Amino acid sequence: MSETLEEMYARLALGDGEEDAPELPPIPGTVIAHDSSRCLVGKFITDKPVNIQAMQGTLARIWRPVQDLERALHHGPWTFDQQLLVCARLEPDNNPHDVQLTHTAFWIQVYDLPPGYISEQVAKHVGNYIGQFLEADANNFQGSWKSYMRIRVLMDVTKPIKRKMKIRRPGENGTWVNFKYEKLPNFCFFCGLIGHAEHYCEKFYDFPDKSIEKLFRTWLRTPNRKERLTGGEKWLLPGPPSVMVGSSNKEPMQLDKETPQITVMHTKPVS
Repeated sequence: MSETLEEMYARLALGDGEEDAPELPPIPGTVIAHDSSRCLVGKFITDKPVNIQAMQGTLARIWRPVQDLERALHHGPWTFDQQLLVCARLEPDNNPHDVQLTHTAFWIQVYDLPPGYISEQVAKHVGNYIGQFLEADANNFQGSWKSYMRIRVLMDVTKPIKRKMKIRRPGENGTWVNFKYEKLPNFCFFCGLIGHAEHYCEKFYDFPDKSIEKLFRTWLRTPNRKERLTGGEKWLLPGPPSVMVGSSNKEPMQLDKETPQITVMHTKPVS
């Protein structure tokens, strides 16, 4: 009688030297400590290659000397060429490749709220529906009538963006409130994912007759204010760039095998 697959696996044994790892002796000398207090790790959510030198110069002009990284971490989201850059602080002794880069914060404008619904409680409720509520704009609750409520939400960028939400008072059918995202980068009009255009979406090719409806439109994006930025190169550290070329929700897109998948940016301290 031939052996079953389970019986064959049961007879398998590790080869010599594979069972136990030897214990290394203490390493003599001084351990080199890497200062990560001014380091960020990040990646672009995109299926397109990124111009490394132009990206470095642009971010240097925006961030300038960021000793505590507060501007880089809390004034985003950051984009380059309409591609989203997700950043996180590099903690001491952490491997940059182990940092989870799936969430970033957006300011979102909530429209079509019924009268009396612009409140801190409603802001938290709506924010936690979109992602994780972080804060509400204090101007929401000052002055007279507002056309929208502005909230800041931590979003999972591996999931489709939310277009709207239904809210209702007790005993009523409810009404839809609509969302607009500030600094929203490229996203797909078919699936709502950030990082690729509709012509590169898998759903697009699931419909040979191209009859799929575009549920996501440009109205989800608020107009961006242009800002002229100059003189950022002086904040860049010398040396070859160590940046990613591209990443996506699927496989990373790289120009060559030597290109790393992540970016570690280290700003100069102010002398």
